[in-house]
Amino acid sequence: MSDVTLTGSRTEARVSRLIGPLVLAVLTIAGVSNGSEQDVNTGDAGFTGDYLGRTPPGLDAEVFDSGELIGEARVFNMAFSPAGDELFFSVNRTAPGRIGPDYEIMHMRRVGDRWTAPETAWFSGEYSDCDLTFSPSADLIFFASGLRPHPATGQQMDIYYLERTGDGWSDPIHAGTEVNTEHGEVHASMSAHGNLFYRSSRPDGYGDDDIWQAEWVDGEFVNARNLGPAINTEHMETDCFIAPDESYLLYNTIRPEHGSRPQVYVSFKRDDGTWTTGRSLGPAVNCEAGSMGSVVTPDG
Repeated sequence: MSDVTLTGSRTEARVSRLIGPLVLAVLTIAGVSNGSEQDVNTGDAGFTGDYLGRTPPGLDAEVFDSGELIGEARVFNMAFSPAGDELFFSVNRTAPGRIGPDYEIMHMRRVGDRWTAPETAWFSGEYSDCDLTFSPSADLIFFASGLRPHPATGQQMDIYYLERTGDGWSDPIHAGTEVNTEHGEVHASMSAHGNLFYRSSRPDGYGDDDIWQAEWVDGEFVNARNLGPAINTEHMETDCFIAPDESYLLYNTIRPEHGSRPQVYVSFKRDDGTWTTGRSLGPAVNCEAGSMGSVVTPDG
């Protein structure tokens, strides 16, 4: 890596397995149907084993999918469940003349050693949904959703979550107005400490899009705050991933020095709670066309 050396650390092993920037190429709309979390799609996707049979990469990013999942639709923001037995990913359905949500969340489940065919997640399809992530405890699922009317924030992209229940998952829950504003919030990532990191376009930041943090206290989010100038700049910062122990933060930024192509950056948390100035992960992760939507798989 040219800008950051992570040699000989646990962080190196974690960051080397980024799912987001692994060139998720152009993919065809497949027929899918809505279903509840308990309804298992019995269609076989032809994938077997851990990570759909892919060999875990080394320190350089490798292609994870080049069209095998659903064909010609742009796939992004992939998330494996902490147990490794479910996969969610976002699909861009935008097309000239198409009526309907721009984004949709797809779901696959591992049954035995085989993976079911992708289908629209049981909570998605009616609105514009994307950017799904799990909490480290696997008790919460976060996603961004637009067009869902909310009295305080309108139909902008807002952060929602599902709570695990005794027989599945709750209905989508709005993350509240401490996190969400009328300006749009997306791509939430929760640490094991219960802090939520996310991108907000609210005007009182350093640029048009900044990384913010809120605390989870007694079942609601409070004390939202900007992460400050070590991470946020006059340019765009978005699509963050927080390490479960909050030791580092991955995020995307679009800056003139990179030809205005999105790049994955990393910032490390100091003992005093402040953040180091973000640095690019370099060409081992960032590709020439741009890289976004980084996550680290649950096994690190």
